[in-house]
Amino acid sequence: METTKTIAKWTRAGGVEMRVSRTSYRGRDNVDLRYWMEGDKPTRKGVTVAVDDVPDLITALANAVETA
Repeated sequence: METTKTIAKWTRAGGVEMRVSRTSYRGRDNVDLRYWMEGDKPTRKGVTVAVDDVPDLITALANAVETA
């Protein structure tokens, strides 16, 4: 059974919404960062990351911001 909990969301240009969600699918816990269209329709533009990989992703994103 799949479960989803929205952690954060914000509106981007054109009414597209960016959502960060915690999901569970087939016994695996994930974090999903995805664009959603109006009417609660998820797009294919996004990424799903295992919860265990989130600390490494945060470090990589922080490094990307520092070098920008």
